[in-house]
Amino acid sequence: MAAAGRVPPLLRYKFKPYPLDEGAGFDWHPVLPVRISSSSSPRPTAPFEALLDSGAAGCLFDASLADALHLDLTSGTRSAAIGLGNIRIEIWYHSIELHVEGVQYGAEVAFANDLPTAGILGRKGFFDRFKVTFTPVVPLEFEVEPSDGASKLKFWR
Repeated sequence: MAAAGRVPPLLRYKFKPYPLDEGAGFDWHPVLPVRISSSSSPRPTAPFEALLDSGAAGCLFDASLADALHLDLTSGTRSAAIGLGNIRIEIWYHSIELHVEGVQYGAEVAFANDLPTAGILGRKGFFDRFKVTFTPVVPLEFEVEPSDGASKLKFWR
């Protein structure tokens, strides 16, 4: 374990294959193992995969994770998000702690019901804290390292 306050090294991950429609092959996605916690549930969740999405304005997690943190979903600040296909969904913002490979930091994130994935890591709350480099050629990989926004991060190992 690295001493508190030490910046973790550059982290490298492989894109993960996800099946398309039957017989259509695979698509590759950058997913990162993360955990989350809150003041009402300070012990972090089990690791889960969150999709890195530089087109997403912020971080969004499935409502089941709010339940796991003992958060009353609808007590958060209510808003709406519009995604692909111009589909509008209701979201609720809560302050939580994100745990990403030895880095822990507070962020205001949204939760929504019935997401097709456990979590999405977007610009506010993730890309504003980490430098991410995508290598879209074989082998499909991406690298994650704390950026200039790291002054708000707490490092541990």
